[in-house]
Amino acid sequence: MATKPGAQEYYNSIFELYAEWGVDFIKIDDLSAPIYHNDEMELIRKAIDKCGRKIVFSTSPGETPIEAASHVSEKANMWRMVNDVWIAGGMLST
Repeated sequence: MATKPGAQEYYNSIFELYAEWGVDFIKIDDLSAPIYHNDEMELIRKAIDKCGRKIVFSTSPGETPIEAASHVSEKANMWRMVNDVWIAGGMLST
């Protein structure tokens, strides 16, 4: 989405609406898995900064690649460091 014409304008319009609604916290999934979406993070951060309201930006699920740590720490306020843990499928044992 980040490379499509109008992508920034789209995010700006969404975050302007969230600001009008009084939203203080937004969590956006799938920005780290299966790949880190660097450009998408940029668009989201710019839209939040432009909307005129302090909104906490959290990203998950999926582990954020260690090489993206400095970028995600500049753009997001919170992020997941590990993927989901599921009881089903053998991820946990008793």
